[in-house]
Amino acid sequence: DDQLFFNDSEGEEVDDENKMDVDSDDSDDNDDDESDEDAWEDSDDERLNIDISSVDRTRKLRQQEEERFIAGNEYIGRLQKQYNSIFPAPEWAAHKYEEDIELNSDDENNEGNYTNLFDKIGSASHSIVTNSSNPLKEFLSQNRSYAPEEGGNGEISVERLIDANIKRVSHGPVHALSFHPTQPLLLVGGLDRTLRVFHIDGRQNEMITSLHMRQSPVNSASFVQNNNGKTFVLSGGRRKYMMKWSVEGGAVEKITRLYSGENRQKSFEKFVVSSNGELLAVVGSSGWVHLMDIETGRWIHAVKAEGIVSDLCFLNNNILIIGTSNGEIWEFTAGANGGGKLINKWTDGSIVGLTTIRVSNDGKYIAVGCNSGYVHIYNKSTKELIRAIGVLTTSISSIEFSPDNSILCVASRTTRDALRLIRVKSGKVVPNWPTARTPLGRVSTLAWAPSGGYLATANDVGRVRLWKVSRV
Repeated sequence: DDQLFFNDSEGEEVDDENKMDVDSDDSDDNDDDESDEDAWEDSDDERLNIDISSVDRTRKLRQQEEERFIAGNEYIGRLQKQYNSIFPAPEWAAHKYEEDIELNSDDENNEGNYTNLFDKIGSASHSIVTNSSNPLKEFLSQNRSYAPEEGGNGEISVERLIDANIKRVSHGPVHALSFHPTQPLLLVGGLDRTLRVFHIDGRQNEMITSLHMRQSPVNSASFVQNNNGKTFVLSGGRRKYMMKWSVEGGAVEKITRLYSGENRQKSFEKFVVSSNGELLAVVGSSGWVHLMDIETGRWIHAVKAEGIVSDLCFLNNNILIIGTSNGEIWEFTAGANGGGKLINKWTDGSIVGLTTIRVSNDGKYIAVGCNSGYVHIYNKSTKELIRAIGVLTTSISSIEFSPDNSILCVASRTTRDALRLIRVKSGKVVPNWPTARTPLGRVSTLAWAPSGGYLATANDVGRVRLWKVSRV
Protein backbone atom coordinates (compact mmCIF):
# COMPACT_ATOMS: atom_id res chain seq x y z
CA ASP A 1 0.00 0.00 0.00
CA ASP A 2 2.94 2.38 -0.43
CA GLN A 3 1.51 3.89 -3.59
CA LEU A 4 -2.20 4.17 -2.99
CA PHE A 5 -2.82 7.07 -5.32
CA PHE A 6 -1.87 8.63 -8.59
CA ASN A 7 -2.67 12.27 -9.36
CA ASP A 8 -4.31 13.06 -12.66
CA SER A 9 -4.87 16.56 -14.03
CA GLU A 10 -8.19 17.06 -15.83
CA GLY A 11 -8.12 16.42 -19.53
CA GLU A 12 -4.85 14.43 -19.64
CA GLU A 13 -4.69 10.97 -21.04
CA VAL A 14 -4.53 8.12 -18.58
CA ASP A 15 -2.37 5.19 -19.49
CA ASP A 16 -3.87 1.74 -19.80
CA GLU A 17 -2.39 0.59 -16.53
CA ASN A 18 -4.25 3.20 -14.50
CA LYS A 19 -7.60 3.22 -16.28
CA MET A 20 -10.57 2.51 -14.07
CA ASP A 21 -11.66 -1.09 -14.20
CA VAL A 22 -15.43 -1.50 -14.17
CA ASP A 23 -16.74 -3.93 -11.59
CA SER A 24 -17.73 -7.38 -12.74
CA ASP A 25 -18.12 -10.82 -11.27
CA ASP A 26 -14.54 -11.64 -12.19
CA SER A 27 -12.59 -8.69 -10.80
CA ASP A 28 -9.36 -9.36 -12.64
CA ASP A 29 -7.19 -6.99 -14.59
CA ASN A 30 -6.94 -9.25 -17.59
CA ASP A 31 -8.28 -6.63 -19.98
CA ASP A 32 -4.86 -4.99 -20.31
CA ASP A 33 -3.88 -7.56 -22.92
CA GLU A 34 -6.71 -6.58 -25.23
CA SER A 35 -5.70 -5.45 -28.68
CA ASP A 36 -7.33 -3.40 -31.39
CA GLU A 37 -6.28 -5.97 -34.02
CA ASP A 38 -8.93 -7.89 -35.95
CA ALA A 39 -10.00 -11.12 -34.31
CA TRP A 40 -10.08 -12.89 -37.70
CA GLU A 41 -8.40 -12.32 -41.04
CA ASP A 42 -9.37 -14.16 -44.19
CA SER A 43 -6.53 -14.52 -46.66
CA ASP A 44 -9.01 -14.99 -49.53
CA ASP A 45 -10.14 -11.35 -49.21
CA GLU A 46 -7.11 -10.21 -51.16
CA ARG A 47 -7.91 -12.50 -54.09
CA LEU A 48 -11.60 -11.64 -54.38
CA ASN A 49 -12.99 -9.26 -57.00
CA ILE A 50 -16.39 -7.80 -56.17
CA ASP A 51 -18.76 -6.42 -58.80
CA ILE A 52 -20.23 -3.34 -57.12
CA SER A 53 -22.26 -2.24 -60.15
CA SER A 54 -24.51 -5.28 -60.34
CA VAL A 55 -27.02 -4.40 -57.58
CA ASP A 56 -28.39 -1.13 -56.25
CA ARG A 57 -27.14 -1.67 -52.70
CA THR A 58 -23.49 -1.72 -53.75
CA ARG A 59 -23.58 0.98 -56.42
CA LYS A 60 -23.45 3.66 -53.72
CA LEU A 61 -19.95 2.36 -52.87
CA ARG A 62 -18.57 3.46 -56.22
CA GLN A 63 -16.17 6.38 -56.22
CA GLN A 64 -16.49 6.84 -59.97
CA GLU A 65 -19.54 6.12 -62.11
CA GLU A 66 -17.72 3.73 -64.44
CA GLU A 67 -16.13 1.77 -61.58
CA ARG A 68 -17.15 -1.90 -61.54
CA PHE A 69 -14.74 -4.43 -59.95
CA ILE A 70 -12.81 -3.80 -56.70
CA ALA A 71 -10.65 -6.06 -54.51
CA GLY A 72 -12.08 -7.75 -51.43
CA ASN A 73 -10.08 -5.67 -48.93
CA GLU A 74 -11.16 -2.45 -50.64
CA TYR A 75 -14.77 -3.63 -50.55
CA ILE A 76 -14.54 -4.21 -46.76
CA GLY A 77 -13.02 -0.78 -46.21
CA ARG A 78 -15.75 0.98 -48.17
CA LEU A 79 -18.48 -0.90 -46.29
CA GLN A 80 -16.97 0.19 -42.96
CA LYS A 81 -16.75 3.79 -44.12
CA GLN A 82 -20.36 3.73 -45.29
CA TYR A 83 -21.54 2.26 -41.97
CA ASN A 84 -19.63 4.84 -39.90
CA SER A 85 -21.13 7.66 -41.94
CA ILE A 86 -24.65 6.42 -41.19
CA PHE A 87 -24.08 5.29 -37.57
CA PRO A 88 -21.31 7.42 -36.02
CA ALA A 89 -19.77 6.18 -32.78
CA PRO A 90 -21.66 7.56 -29.74
CA GLU A 91 -19.86 9.74 -27.23
CA TRP A 92 -19.99 7.14 -24.48
CA ALA A 93 -18.18 4.59 -26.65
CA ALA A 94 -15.19 6.90 -27.00
CA HIS A 95 -15.09 7.73 -23.27
CA LYS A 96 -11.79 7.20 -21.50
CA TYR A 97 -11.77 6.49 -17.81
CA GLU A 98 -10.10 9.41 -16.12
CA GLU A 99 -10.14 9.68 -12.35
CA ASP A 100 -8.51 12.29 -10.16
CA ILE A 101 -7.36 9.87 -7.46
CA GLU A 102 -7.02 6.12 -7.59
CA LEU A 103 -6.79 3.95 -4.53
CA ASN A 104 -4.89 0.75 -5.24
CA SER A 105 -6.05 -2.36 -3.43
CA ASP A 106 -4.35 -4.95 -5.59
CA ASP A 107 -3.16 -6.78 -2.52
CA GLU A 108 -6.77 -7.66 -1.71
CA ASN A 109 -8.84 -10.32 -3.39
CA ASN A 110 -12.50 -11.16 -3.53
CA GLU A 111 -12.08 -14.22 -1.36
CA GLY A 112 -11.72 -12.09 1.78
CA ASN A 113 -8.24 -13.34 2.79
CA TYR A 114 -6.83 -10.45 4.80
CA THR A 115 -5.25 -12.24 7.76
CA ASN A 116 -1.66 -11.24 6.95
CA LEU A 117 -2.27 -7.61 6.09
CA PHE A 118 -2.26 -6.03 9.54
CA ASP A 119 -1.00 -7.74 12.68
CA LYS A 120 -1.67 -4.97 15.19
CA ILE A 121 -5.15 -4.13 16.39
CA GLY A 122 -6.36 -0.84 14.95
CA SER A 123 -3.54 -0.61 12.42
CA ALA A 124 -4.40 0.72 8.99
CA SER A 125 -2.78 1.78 5.75
CA HIS A 126 -2.51 5.46 4.95
CA SER A 127 -1.92 7.64 1.97
CA ILE A 128 -1.70 11.40 1.65
CA VAL A 129 -3.47 13.57 -0.89
CA THR A 130 -1.52 16.80 -1.33
CA ASN A 131 -3.28 20.17 -1.29
CA SER A 132 -2.56 20.69 -4.97
CA SER A 133 -4.47 17.47 -5.80
CA ASN A 134 -7.30 17.99 -3.32
CA PRO A 135 -9.97 20.11 -5.04
CA LEU A 136 -12.56 19.01 -2.47
CA LYS A 137 -10.62 20.76 0.29
CA GLU A 138 -10.37 23.88 -1.86
CA PHE A 139 -14.14 23.85 -2.44
CA LEU A 140 -14.93 23.45 1.26
CA SER A 141 -12.71 26.42 2.07
CA GLN A 142 -15.07 28.65 0.05
CA ASN A 143 -17.87 28.06 2.63
CA ARG A 144 -20.70 27.87 0.13
CA SER A 145 -24.22 26.98 1.20
CA TYR A 146 -27.40 25.49 -0.23
CA ALA A 147 -29.83 27.84 -1.95
CA PRO A 148 -32.70 28.79 0.39
CA GLU A 149 -35.84 26.76 -0.06
CA GLU A 150 -38.75 28.68 -1.52
CA GLY A 151 -42.49 28.06 -1.54
CA GLY A 152 -45.52 28.08 0.69
CA ASN A 153 -47.59 25.46 2.46
CA GLY A 154 -49.83 24.34 -0.40
CA GLU A 155 -49.53 21.59 -3.00
CA ILE A 156 -46.22 19.87 -3.54
CA SER A 157 -44.50 20.76 -6.80
CA VAL A 158 -41.66 18.64 -8.19
CA GLU A 159 -39.43 19.98 -10.94
CA ARG A 160 -36.83 17.91 -12.73
CA LEU A 161 -33.37 19.47 -12.89
CA ILE A 162 -30.28 18.40 -14.80
CA ASP A 163 -28.95 15.05 -13.53
CA ALA A 164 -26.72 15.38 -10.48
CA ASN A 165 -23.96 13.30 -12.09
CA ILE A 166 -24.42 14.53 -15.65
CA LYS A 167 -20.71 15.41 -15.87
CA ARG A 168 -19.59 11.88 -14.99
CA VAL A 169 -22.16 9.09 -15.04
CA SER A 170 -21.39 6.02 -12.94
CA HIS A 171 -20.51 2.83 -14.82
CA GLY A 172 -22.85 0.60 -12.87
CA PRO A 173 -25.61 0.69 -10.25
CA VAL A 174 -25.38 3.54 -7.71
CA HIS A 175 -25.79 2.27 -4.15
CA ALA A 176 -24.83 5.30 -2.06
CA LEU A 177 -25.86 8.98 -2.04
CA SER A 178 -24.92 11.51 0.61
CA PHE A 179 -25.31 15.27 0.71
CA HIS A 180 -22.79 17.35 2.63
CA PRO A 181 -24.35 18.67 5.88
CA THR A 182 -23.68 22.36 5.13
CA GLN A 183 -22.28 22.85 1.62
CA PRO A 184 -23.92 22.02 -1.75
CA LEU A 185 -22.03 18.80 -2.43
CA LEU A 186 -23.33 15.34 -3.31
CA LEU A 187 -21.32 12.15 -2.81
CA VAL A 188 -22.10 9.34 -5.28
CA GLY A 189 -20.80 5.77 -5.02
CA GLY A 190 -21.61 2.39 -6.54
CA LEU A 191 -20.37 -0.85 -8.02
CA ASP A 192 -17.89 0.87 -10.35
CA ARG A 193 -15.71 1.32 -7.22
CA THR A 194 -15.57 5.09 -7.60
CA LEU A 195 -16.66 7.86 -5.26
CA ARG A 196 -17.55 11.08 -7.07
CA VAL A 197 -18.29 14.45 -5.53
CA PHE A 198 -20.50 16.95 -7.39
CA HIS A 199 -21.25 20.61 -6.77
CA ILE A 200 -25.05 20.73 -6.80
CA ASP A 201 -26.44 23.97 -8.20
CA GLY A 202 -29.23 22.53 -10.35
CA ARG A 203 -27.75 23.99 -13.54
CA GLN A 204 -24.26 22.62 -14.20
CA ASN A 205 -23.61 20.17 -11.32
CA GLU A 206 -19.88 20.15 -11.96
CA MET A 207 -17.80 17.26 -10.66
CA ILE A 208 -15.34 18.40 -7.99
CA THR A 209 -13.22 15.28 -7.59
CA SER A 210 -13.35 11.49 -7.53
CA LEU A 211 -11.74 8.63 -5.64
CA HIS A 212 -11.31 5.24 -7.30
CA MET A 213 -10.75 2.07 -5.25
CA ARG A 214 -9.74 -1.05 -7.06
CA GLN A 215 -11.67 -4.18 -6.08
CA SER A 216 -13.67 -2.17 -3.51
CA PRO A 217 -17.28 -1.70 -4.67
CA VAL A 218 -19.23 0.92 -2.72
CA ASN A 219 -22.40 -0.19 -0.95
CA SER A 220 -22.47 2.59 1.66
CA ALA A 221 -20.86 6.02 1.66
CA SER A 222 -21.36 9.17 3.67
CA PHE A 223 -20.19 12.74 4.10
CA VAL A 224 -19.37 13.43 7.77
CA GLN A 225 -18.71 16.76 9.48
CA ASN A 226 -18.05 16.65 13.22
CA ASN A 227 -18.37 19.37 15.86
CA ASN A 228 -14.75 20.40 15.30
CA GLY A 229 -15.48 21.28 11.69
CA LYS A 230 -13.50 18.36 10.27
CA THR A 231 -14.89 16.69 7.16
CA PHE A 232 -14.55 12.98 6.39
CA VAL A 233 -15.72 10.74 3.58
CA LEU A 234 -16.56 7.18 4.62
CA SER A 235 -16.97 4.29 2.22
CA GLY A 236 -17.73 0.61 2.75
CA GLY A 237 -18.62 -2.42 0.69
CA ARG A 238 -18.77 -6.18 0.81
CA ARG A 239 -15.18 -6.36 2.00
CA LYS A 240 -13.46 -6.80 5.37
CA TYR A 241 -12.34 -3.19 5.41
CA MET A 242 -13.67 0.32 4.91
CA MET A 243 -12.11 3.61 3.82
CA LYS A 244 -11.98 6.90 5.71
CA TRP A 245 -10.82 9.99 3.86
CA SER A 246 -9.89 12.95 6.02
CA VAL A 247 -10.48 15.80 3.58
CA GLU A 248 -8.61 18.57 5.44
CA GLY A 249 -5.57 16.42 6.23
CA GLY A 250 -5.60 14.61 2.90
CA ALA A 251 -5.09 11.21 4.56
CA VAL A 252 -6.96 8.09 3.46
CA GLU A 253 -7.11 5.33 6.04
CA LYS A 254 -8.08 1.72 5.50
CA ILE A 255 -9.82 0.35 8.59
CA THR A 256 -9.59 -3.43 8.68
CA ARG A 257 -9.71 -4.60 12.29
CA LEU A 258 -12.13 -4.05 15.17
CA TYR A 259 -10.97 -4.61 18.74
CA SER A 260 -12.54 -7.89 19.95
CA GLY A 261 -15.04 -7.67 17.11
CA GLU A 262 -13.24 -8.79 13.97
CA ASN A 263 -14.78 -12.27 14.14
CA ARG A 264 -18.25 -10.74 14.07
CA GLN A 265 -17.50 -8.25 11.28
CA LYS A 266 -17.47 -10.00 7.92
CA SER A 267 -18.33 -6.94 5.88
CA PHE A 268 -18.57 -3.13 6.05
CA GLU A 269 -21.31 -2.86 3.43
CA LYS A 270 -23.96 -1.32 5.72
CA PHE A 271 -23.33 1.49 8.18
CA VAL A 272 -24.87 4.75 9.43
CA VAL A 273 -23.34 7.84 11.04
CA SER A 274 -24.68 10.12 13.76
CA SER A 275 -25.73 13.61 12.72
CA ASN A 276 -23.02 15.23 14.85
CA GLY A 277 -20.34 13.27 12.96
CA GLU A 278 -18.96 11.53 16.04
CA LEU A 279 -20.23 7.93 15.88
CA LEU A 280 -20.29 5.21 13.25
CA ALA A 281 -22.50 2.11 13.56
CA VAL A 282 -21.59 -0.86 11.36
CA VAL A 283 -23.80 -3.91 10.88
CA GLY A 284 -21.98 -7.13 11.69
CA SER A 285 -23.09 -10.74 11.58
CA SER A 286 -25.49 -12.67 13.85
CA GLY A 287 -27.28 -9.54 15.03
CA TRP A 288 -24.17 -7.66 16.15
CA VAL A 289 -23.69 -3.94 15.53
CA HIS A 290 -20.33 -2.27 16.21
CA LEU A 291 -19.95 1.38 17.19
CA MET A 292 -16.79 3.29 16.33
CA ASP A 293 -15.35 6.75 16.82
CA ILE A 294 -15.19 8.30 13.36
CA GLU A 295 -12.28 10.68 13.93
CA THR A 296 -9.97 8.09 15.50
CA GLY A 297 -11.36 4.98 13.80
CA ARG A 298 -11.34 3.16 17.14
CA TRP A 299 -13.87 0.53 18.19
CA ILE A 300 -16.00 1.68 21.16
CA HIS A 301 -18.39 -1.17 21.93
CA ALA A 302 -20.85 -3.57 20.33
CA VAL A 303 -24.54 -4.29 20.83
CA LYS A 304 -26.54 -7.36 19.85
CA ALA A 305 -30.11 -7.74 18.66
CA GLU A 306 -31.87 -11.07 18.28
CA GLY A 307 -32.35 -11.95 14.63
CA ILE A 308 -31.03 -10.51 11.39
CA VAL A 309 -30.36 -6.77 11.38
CA SER A 310 -32.22 -5.25 8.42
CA ASP A 311 -31.54 -1.56 9.06
CA LEU A 312 -30.50 0.93 11.72
CA CYS A 313 -30.40 4.65 12.46
CA PHE A 314 -29.43 7.17 15.15
CA LEU A 315 -31.77 9.25 17.28
CA ASN A 316 -30.41 12.48 18.81
CA ASN A 317 -26.85 11.19 18.39
CA ASN A 318 -27.03 9.16 21.61
CA ILE A 319 -29.57 6.42 20.85
CA LEU A 320 -29.11 3.66 18.28
CA ILE A 321 -32.29 2.16 16.83
CA ILE A 322 -32.05 -1.25 15.17
CA GLY A 323 -34.75 -2.99 13.14
CA THR A 324 -34.62 -6.76 12.63
CA SER A 325 -36.23 -8.77 9.87
CA ASN A 326 -38.75 -10.34 12.28
CA GLY A 327 -40.27 -6.91 12.98
CA GLU A 328 -38.64 -6.11 16.33
CA ILE A 329 -37.24 -2.65 17.06
CA TRP A 330 -34.35 -2.37 19.51
CA GLU A 331 -33.11 0.82 21.18
CA PHE A 332 -29.61 1.06 22.70
CA THR A 333 -27.62 3.85 24.25
CA ALA A 334 -24.70 5.00 22.11
CA GLY A 335 -21.47 6.77 22.93
CA ALA A 336 -18.16 6.14 24.65
CA ASN A 337 -19.53 6.68 28.18
CA GLY A 338 -22.29 4.34 29.27
CA GLY A 339 -23.10 3.17 25.76
CA GLY A 340 -24.34 -0.24 24.71
CA LYS A 341 -27.21 -0.55 27.19
CA LEU A 342 -30.61 -1.81 26.03
CA ILE A 343 -33.27 0.86 26.54
CA ASN A 344 -36.28 -0.74 24.94
CA LYS A 345 -37.40 -3.53 22.62
CA TRP A 346 -40.83 -3.39 21.06
CA THR A 347 -43.07 -4.45 18.19
CA ASP A 348 -46.78 -4.13 17.53
CA GLY A 349 -47.17 -7.42 15.69
CA SER A 350 -48.24 -5.81 12.41
CA ILE A 351 -44.71 -5.50 11.01
CA VAL A 352 -43.94 -8.43 8.75
CA GLY A 353 -40.57 -8.57 7.01
CA LEU A 354 -39.01 -5.29 8.17
CA THR A 355 -36.57 -3.98 5.56
CA THR A 356 -35.89 -0.30 6.40
CA ILE A 357 -36.27 2.02 9.38
CA ARG A 358 -35.83 5.78 9.82
CA VAL A 359 -36.47 8.36 12.55
CA SER A 360 -37.69 11.85 11.66
CA ASN A 361 -35.24 14.69 12.18
CA ASP A 362 -37.28 16.07 15.08
CA GLY A 363 -37.48 12.65 16.74
CA LYS A 364 -41.29 12.50 16.74
CA TYR A 365 -41.88 9.72 14.22
CA ILE A 366 -40.45 6.33 13.30
CA ALA A 367 -41.09 5.04 9.78
CA VAL A 368 -40.73 1.34 8.99
CA GLY A 369 -40.72 -0.19 5.51
CA CYS A 370 -41.73 -3.81 4.92
CA ASN A 371 -41.18 -6.37 2.19
CA SER A 372 -44.93 -6.29 1.47
CA GLY A 373 -44.70 -2.69 0.24
CA TYR A 374 -46.38 -1.26 3.35
CA VAL A 375 -45.00 1.66 5.35
CA HIS A 376 -45.77 1.95 9.08
CA ILE A 377 -45.50 5.32 10.84
CA TYR A 378 -45.24 5.31 14.66
CA ASN A 379 -45.29 7.92 17.38
CA LYS A 380 -41.78 7.70 18.81
CA SER A 381 -42.66 8.54 22.41
CA THR A 382 -45.76 6.32 22.76
CA LYS A 383 -44.78 3.60 20.20
CA GLU A 384 -48.35 3.89 18.90
CA LEU A 385 -49.03 3.00 15.28
CA ILE A 386 -50.32 6.13 13.56
CA ARG A 387 -50.76 4.77 10.04
CA ALA A 388 -50.03 1.72 7.92
CA ILE A 389 -49.91 2.77 4.27
CA GLY A 390 -49.81 0.37 1.34
CA VAL A 391 -47.90 2.57 -1.09
CA LEU A 392 -46.11 -0.08 -3.19
CA THR A 393 -46.54 -3.72 -4.07
CA THR A 394 -42.88 -4.74 -3.74
CA SER A 395 -40.34 -4.65 -0.93
CA ILE A 396 -39.41 -1.20 0.40
CA SER A 397 -35.66 -0.67 -0.08
CA SER A 398 -35.29 3.07 0.64
CA ILE A 399 -37.12 5.38 3.01
CA GLU A 400 -36.15 8.94 4.00
CA PHE A 401 -37.80 11.88 5.80
CA SER A 402 -37.53 15.33 4.23
CA PRO A 403 -35.53 17.88 6.26
CA ASP A 404 -38.74 19.54 7.54
CA ASN A 405 -40.25 16.11 8.39
CA SER A 406 -43.38 16.83 6.34
CA ILE A 407 -42.70 14.35 3.50
CA LEU A 408 -41.64 10.73 3.55
CA CYS A 409 -40.06 9.42 0.35
CA VAL A 410 -40.19 5.63 -0.14
CA ALA A 411 -38.89 3.52 -3.01
CA SER A 412 -38.37 -0.07 -4.11
CA ARG A 413 -35.55 -1.24 -6.33
CA THR A 414 -37.45 -4.37 -7.37
CA THR A 415 -39.54 -2.72 -10.09
CA ARG A 416 -39.15 0.32 -12.32
CA ASP A 417 -40.45 3.72 -11.23
CA ALA A 418 -41.47 2.42 -7.80
CA LEU A 419 -41.26 5.63 -5.75
CA ARG A 420 -43.85 7.56 -3.77
CA LEU A 421 -44.07 10.73 -1.65
CA ILE A 422 -46.19 10.54 1.52
CA ARG A 423 -47.44 13.45 3.60
CA VAL A 424 -46.43 12.47 7.13
CA LYS A 425 -49.28 14.15 9.04
CA SER A 426 -52.14 13.02 6.81
CA GLY A 427 -50.63 9.78 5.57
CA LYS A 428 -51.79 10.54 2.03
CA VAL A 429 -49.72 9.81 -1.05
CA VAL A 430 -48.88 12.82 -3.21
CA PRO A 431 -51.05 12.23 -6.31
CA ASN A 432 -49.38 14.49 -8.88
CA TRP A 433 -45.88 12.96 -8.76
CA PRO A 434 -44.34 10.77 -9.99
CA THR A 435 -46.32 10.36 -13.16
CA ALA A 436 -46.24 7.48 -15.64
CA ARG A 437 -43.66 9.39 -17.69
CA THR A 438 -41.29 10.29 -14.86
CA PRO A 439 -37.88 8.74 -15.77
CA LEU A 440 -36.95 7.18 -12.44
CA GLY A 441 -35.87 3.69 -13.49
CA ARG A 442 -35.15 1.16 -10.75
CA VAL A 443 -34.48 3.41 -7.77
CA SER A 444 -31.51 1.93 -5.93
CA THR A 445 -31.15 4.67 -3.30
CA LEU A 446 -32.27 8.24 -2.56
CA ALA A 447 -31.29 11.24 -0.44
CA TRP A 448 -32.68 14.63 0.60
CA ALA A 449 -30.46 17.70 0.69
CA PRO A 450 -30.29 19.26 4.19
CA SER A 451 -31.85 22.42 2.72
CA GLY A 452 -32.72 23.84 -0.67
CA GLY A 453 -35.47 21.32 -1.45
CA TYR A 454 -33.31 18.94 -3.50
CA LEU A 455 -34.17 15.25 -3.79
CA ALA A 456 -31.67 12.90 -5.45
CA THR A 457 -32.70 9.47 -6.73
CA ALA A 458 -30.22 6.97 -8.16
CA ASN A 459 -30.93 4.00 -10.37
CA ASP A 460 -29.31 0.77 -11.52
CA VAL A 461 -27.84 2.23 -14.73
CA GLY A 462 -25.62 4.80 -13.00
CA ARG A 463 -27.88 7.87 -13.33
CA VAL A 464 -28.61 10.20 -10.41
CA ARG A 465 -31.79 12.18 -11.06
CA LEU A 466 -32.12 15.54 -9.32
CA TRP A 467 -35.50 17.02 -8.37
CA LYS A 468 -36.53 20.34 -6.90
CA VAL A 469 -39.33 19.71 -4.37
CA SER A 470 -41.22 22.81 -3.26
CA ARG A 471 -44.68 23.98 -2.22
CA VAL A 472 -46.82 26.30 -4.28
